[in-house]
Amino acid sequence: MTALCLVTFFAGLGRSAIGDADEAFYAQSAREMVEQGDWITPHYNYEYRFQKPVFFYWMVAVAYTVAGVSETAARFPSALAGLALALMTWAIGRRWVGASAGVVGGAIVATSFGYFTIAHASLPDLPARPSNNAGGLEGGVTNGQDVRVTGFMKPIATLMNPLRSVDLTTMENAPAAIERSDVCAVPAAAVVGEAMVSLVLADALLEKFGGDSINEIVRHFAATAAQVAARLAGTHPVER
Repeated sequence: MTALCLVTFFAGLGRSAIGDADEAFYAQSAREMVEQGDWITPHYNYEYRFQKPVFFYWMVAVAYTVAGVSETAARFPSALAGLALALMTWAIGRRWVGASAGVVGGAIVATSFGYFTIAHASLPDLPARPSNNAGGLEGGVTNGQDVRVTGFMKPIATLMNPLRSVDLTTMENAPAAIERSDVCAVPAAAVVGEAMVSLVLADALLEKFGGDSINEIVRHFAATAAQVAARLAGTHPVER
């Protein structure tokens, strides 16, 4: 597993120059941190930069201190986080399911395009996730963050000055129908969107913890939570 991760996460780390703007923010800020000896206040182009947590800057700055300033050193913390994530997946799968499941799970993480790409960039997405761009779900599984849903609205396909069309009943020329068109229907659509998200989440909850009453669902949820806690503590036998 480690050998596979060395190939996917570490090979060619410094092959490409840092050209992405986001990478430049972290790589340059860490360089200035080492240069100025100020490990408390991040700077970018020698101006204060408080937009992101300082932890990732520290990781890159340590890599610079050990190996010198380079693209490889700037991206090393991300690659190291990819290795840790793959090994953690392998260990969890091995403990909860079996050795083969652990190897397969770790290999999937090590060869997934998203993890491979982020591990080759000087970005904090793998070592420390400062944002929730994934919306709380990755690969259909919760990552423990808030579930966020992005919705889009399409305006009503109508004009107050109608175009020429055809009446399908009489097959004669007729002006197109005029529909009511709100100036801004976003507030109303937000209510509909929230209701639909609630229905989908409720359906998923019932699928996992279903029952004939709220009390029964609560009991099923509590039992599952206790089972997960026991597995994490290593006191629950693994079902095979």
